[in-house]
Amino acid sequence: MVRFSRGVGLPEPLPDLLGIAARLDDAAGHGDPFDLLMTTTWSGAVGRHVLRPTRSFSSGWATTLLPYAGRDGTVHFATRVLTTGIDGLADVANRAGPAGSGEPVDVELAWAAGAGPWQRFAAIELTGRLDPDEERDLDLDPFHTSPDLVPAGLVNRLRRPAYVGSREGRPGGSAP
Repeated sequence: MVRFSRGVGLPEPLPDLLGIAARLDDAAGHGDPFDLLMTTTWSGAVGRHVLRPTRSFSSGWATTLLPYAGRDGTVHFATRVLTTGIDGLADVANRAGPAGSGEPVDVELAWAAGAGPWQRFAAIELTGRLDPDEERDLDLDPFHTSPDLVPAGLVNRLRRPAYVGSREGRPGGSAP
């Protein structure tokens, strides 16, 4: 599953920090979801840590911004929309929505060790949309990971309570 969003919530067509979140069911082999929450950045070794407001989901990379710690060191994740012309949220809905054109939106996922180059590891073809109840209940969280690959660093340690608080503040919500 993939969710597209406007990070700051500025009205289209103003540039915004565009978010792309992906849920990879059982990606780590533990039966639990693995969620990647990414926002538009530059793609290079330094740029993957620099936010990049843009008008289009098709205009480049979105990364996890912050590293994950794994057995062999740190890793970053990224995504990019390969389908051209996916500028705003309406374009996503018009392509993959229930009354959409039926043409898929193609997305790729990549990882990079430390400051290394991006390595593609998955291709996703978005062909439909969740119903509104499923979409509302989709609980994406960067801490839904594997025991072997976890968000790393001070900023992530400070970030975790915000996700717990957000979940508790939702109607019917509870902490994990």
